[in-house]
Amino acid sequence: MIRRLRALVILSSLWAVAWALLGAFVGVYQYYRTPSLALFDARLWASPLCAVVIWSAKSWGIGGAISGALFGIALALAERGGSVAHLKLAKVTLCGVMGSLLIPGVLIVAELFKYQVELWSVAVYLATIGIAGGLSAAVTLVIARRAPAVTLTHAAA
Repeated sequence: MIRRLRALVILSSLWAVAWALLGAFVGVYQYYRTPSLALFDARLWASPLCAVVIWSAKSWGIGGAISGALFGIALALAERGGSVAHLKLAKVTLCGVMGSLLIPGVLIVAELFKYQVELWSVAVYLATIGIAGGLSAAVTLVIARRAPAVTLTHAAA
């Protein structure tokens, strides 16, 4: 049980770091694209740009950690007893996309009913998250295949 939990924490942490880096790039883009983001309280930061980038990186990192944990749990339950060598890249990628879109998709659909939100911006946001989840899952599988042979019952990833 401890090994499974440790593997899940490592997987979640790796996804959090990767998504935080992506979030930093999204923060730079948002800062220069949306002038209203310059209104962040920058007293503690060197500039409003740093405040936006750090806030975006933190938000995306939290999302990556949650998505990584959901992906790891779903994969461990779906492929219980199988080895990493038998996993298909397309299936794992699809699990990553679905796992990363589950929570944001539900929350955004709920918000669409309450507020006037541009569908184009929602579609771009969800596509970005889906691509990040799929790439994270694919890279996770490639890294796992390079490790010594382990079954998913012994290391819940």
